[in-house]
Amino acid sequence: MAQVTRLSFITSLTALALLALPIPDLAVSPAEAQTTKTVWSIWRRNVAWQPCGDFNFTLSLYPHGYMQNDGNGIPYQQNSSYPYDAGHPITVIGWSITQQLSDNNAIGSWVAGSGHGGDGADVFAGGGGVGTNHSRGFFPPGTGVPQGGTAWINTRFDVYGKCNTGMQMFDAVIFYTSP
Repeated sequence: MAQVTRLSFITSLTALALLALPIPDLAVSPAEAQTTKTVWSIWRRNVAWQPCGDFNFTLSLYPHGYMQNDGNGIPYQQNSSYPYDAGHPITVIGWSITQQLSDNNAIGSWVAGSGHGGDGADVFAGGGGVGTNHSRGFFPPGTGVPQGGTAWINTRFDVYGKCNTGMQMFDAVIFYTSP
């Protein structure tokens, strides 16, 4: 009987101690709720291995409806539910890029960016390593790289890769909000 009473007493003290702990406010304030935006993504992958070299152009990401290397492009899908594909301005907030190398001992590096011609960096991501390598990152909240529009140069993202031997292939995901 004494053990049961003792256990109940300890349990009661533990419960009181937990009640005394500060409880974080997990609710979003109205101001924060107004700044919450939908996060979208753009994904592309090489369809063939690319030769290693000195920062060869290896992958281009562009809105659906555009043809790669077509300076004039094809009209945007104006009714697209994806802001990037519809030609709306976007803000790049992050990336996830993998450089796959055919030789596990090859040394590779890469950069990703855009010729957006506006505010912000041209190159916003980079990485490298021995063998297949990956980099993922996000800009601090409230920041990013403006991008988008209807001009070819303002919409395209490019990845340039380098490796010392073998072949390379890329997977790239760009995360964005609109705007």
